[in-house]
Amino acid sequence: GSLPRSTLRFRVYDTSLDEASLLWLRLRTMPPTRTSRAKDPKDPELVLIGQHLRALRLERSLTQEALADAAGLHWTYIGQIERGERNLTVKNVLRLERGLGIGPGDLTKGAFDGVTLPSSG
Repeated sequence: GSLPRSTLRFRVYDTSLDEASLLWLRLRTMPPTRTSRAKDPKDPELVLIGQHLRALRLERSLTQEALADAAGLHWTYIGQIERGERNLTVKNVLRLERGLGIGPGDLTKGAFDGVTLPSSG
């Protein structure tokens, strides 16, 4: 009748600890909470790329799933890109361009047409 190892890890057998010490011990043994990306301010350049990606996808009557399959990516990743929540790698930009049937550089080039971006200086 011994308890599983994971259960023993959270049990406190020393009754001499005060309430503050018990609370500290409980907090130290809790798994870390995951922070949400939604609370972070979105990068305007990523938002523009996402909007352009969505427009190109819809022009071709593709679902996020269909584009993901054509590009070799996961469909949830496509949604995150379209919402400006993900910073794409060059490799994934190229995959998306192949999946959309457009040339290299067209995704980013078209996203910034007519937009004046602030200098990075």
